[in-house]
Amino acid sequence: MKRRTHRTHWSILGLATTSVLAFGVADLNIPLLLIAIPGVLCAWFFTQAPVGKPLPRVIINLLLLGILAYTFLAIARAGFSVETVCEVIALTLIAKVLDRRSERDFGQVISISVFLCIGTILTSNSLGVGLLLILCLALMIFATVNYQVERLFPASDRPAQAEPSAGAGYRTHTRRLAMVMFVTGLVVSVFIFLTIPRKLGAGLFGDWGNPGIGQVTGFSDEVELGTPGFISPSSTPVLDLEVVGRDGENRGAPGIVFYLRGAVLGTYEDGRWIRNPRNAEQAPRTRTDHLLREFTVGPSPADWTLEQHITIRNAAATRSHLFAIWRPVRLQPRQPSRFQFDITDGTLIRESESGKFEYSVFSRDFEQRMRFSGGVRPTIAEPVRSPDMNTERFQALASQILQNAGVNPDPGVRPIEQSERAAHAIRDYFATGFEYSLEAEPVPGSLDPTEWFLFSRKAGHCEYYASAMVMLCRSIGINTRVVTGYVATEFNDATGHYLVRQSNAHAWVEAEVGPGVWRTFDPTPSADFQRVHEPSQSLIARMGRLFDAAEYAWIRSVVGFDSDRQRNLVRSAFKRDWSPDQSLENFAAELRKGGVKAVLQLAALLMFAVVGLAIFSLIVSKYRGVIVARISILLESVLLYLRPRTDLNAIYLRFLRELARRGCPKPIGVPLLTHVLRTSQDWPGEERDAAERLSKSLYQSRFHGTNDRLLDQCAIDLDVIRR
Repeated sequence: MKRRTHRTHWSILGLATTSVLAFGVADLNIPLLLIAIPGVLCAWFFTQAPVGKPLPRVIINLLLLGILAYTFLAIARAGFSVETVCEVIALTLIAKVLDRRSERDFGQVISISVFLCIGTILTSNSLGVGLLLILCLALMIFATVNYQVERLFPASDRPAQAEPSAGAGYRTHTRRLAMVMFVTGLVVSVFIFLTIPRKLGAGLFGDWGNPGIGQVTGFSDEVELGTPGFISPSSTPVLDLEVVGRDGENRGAPGIVFYLRGAVLGTYEDGRWIRNPRNAEQAPRTRTDHLLREFTVGPSPADWTLEQHITIRNAAATRSHLFAIWRPVRLQPRQPSRFQFDITDGTLIRESESGKFEYSVFSRDFEQRMRFSGGVRPTIAEPVRSPDMNTERFQALASQILQNAGVNPDPGVRPIEQSERAAHAIRDYFATGFEYSLEAEPVPGSLDPTEWFLFSRKAGHCEYYASAMVMLCRSIGINTRVVTGYVATEFNDATGHYLVRQSNAHAWVEAEVGPGVWRTFDPTPSADFQRVHEPSQSLIARMGRLFDAAEYAWIRSVVGFDSDRQRNLVRSAFKRDWSPDQSLENFAAELRKGGVKAVLQLAALLMFAVVGLAIFSLIVSKYRGVIVARISILLESVLLYLRPRTDLNAIYLRFLRELARRGCPKPIGVPLLTHVLRTSQDWPGEERDAAERLSKSLYQSRFHGTNDRLLDQCAIDLDVIRR
């Protein structure tokens, strides 16, 4: 096999390795990174001459059969997904690297790497993945250019220091060509990205067309207590939150915490909190509208105080909870979906494809303080009962807590105004004598997990605290429920938004302190809450927040560049109210109105456009030399015009161009003054003298240095010659 340059080898190897790395980062597939990247590197070096040689065909075929078997098993286990396809492509890439016998095999390595990059685009939209894909694009162009040059001008068994048959300096030319192609590709891509209608091609890839930014969330719509183990907090970002008031001012700041409720759990069964059966049986308010721009989800939709812009980086497929500050009254999604709103508890559920999802929700973050009169009282809650739980112990403890706080524990005679005070007293009971722990020990015997935590263990995570407070409140008649979601604590001053991570998943309590008036209570001790959820101030954490700020800008400006932002960009740049999506819809409407005749006219117009483009391409191909020369002269003229009048090099180039314009261009190898003396005999006397002075001044500046007076004189002489 003919030897190839090391430059081509390294570019192809870099493309293969970077494409595997990009997908591994996009899918957070650590096993694939640990297997595929070392596999590609080892396969390359141990099968590369003169160290080694390709594996026998029998072994390659066995590897391909193994990959095929893995494909069927993966599809049977997890279904046909883009992750499965990319894993198979990565394994196929290793097999192909082991089987590089001809030039075509090198080209196939490039092609497989490109397909893996396409799969990566359909997997994640994160900033890190985007940067890796840009690097893949540069390596792909460089590898392809070098590969094609080597195919046209194959390297022979020449000495290493000899120039290849492609010609002297071909490496410089290929680098320039690759760079021009890369820059041109980026410019064209940016133009297409900014101008193409957002709805064009929407849904073409189904669930693959909306890749997420990150991975699974730490949120759960059920609480199961008593399961032993250790909860490992994860720093993986889940969602981005920006909170503004009615005046448009940002309401976020370091130290300000927002509770984003997701699931509301009101039924306790054997250590598990689930949704109330009555809520599940009731038909929730449902809206299905693919052009939905606004959805009223609560009372008094105009009476809101906080507007939240939320980006869920990777919503679950088909069904997922939306998060909002209590109480949500209006929802504005940016993507078409089916929504469910439960009137009884304010739960928002979205049904659509997986991936990134953006929406705005308007909340009323206060409940009107009402004058409870006329005998209107909130429903008196029944105590929680479970087969393994002693309900009387909860009632006795709750009564003691309220008596110590000066509140009547009897719900039948307790004033309504004291319900909130009673809830505060029970919440404050957990501030002392309890320990926050992420380690869950097995519950001894047949004890109830909440009872064991409250009276014996007195150590646990937020779900135990929330469960215990709900049971204490219900035992003395206060209607309460467990709420799971996230707490937004990590505010980024640079971007003005909160970054919510998996570790910010939390459980708290909502209590009905008046008829339909629910307030948030967090029984987790404040010191422990701060220790668990407060952002780290270490150097690595601060550097990470800088990257988070860049990624948020990436999400808002690139990933979230929808039709509204596209329209705003056109309005701000060109002072025109134009939307590509609206233009596309108008065009489609006119086409439907025109019927068959309009379709035929459009087809004829497209045919003429294709023919015209083909003719134009032929003309450019035939006269490309003349066209390139004219363009070069034009660009040179523009650059010379932009350079300063007293720039010595610019004066020299303008002088040479003037000589060429007069029909006497300076030959290569002839001194400038000699050429001027020979060719300026027929010039007018003043111009001839100016040309001789200018030539001598240029010599003087080159060999004896220059000064401002000499530069000014050169500029004056050049003006005399160019009259």
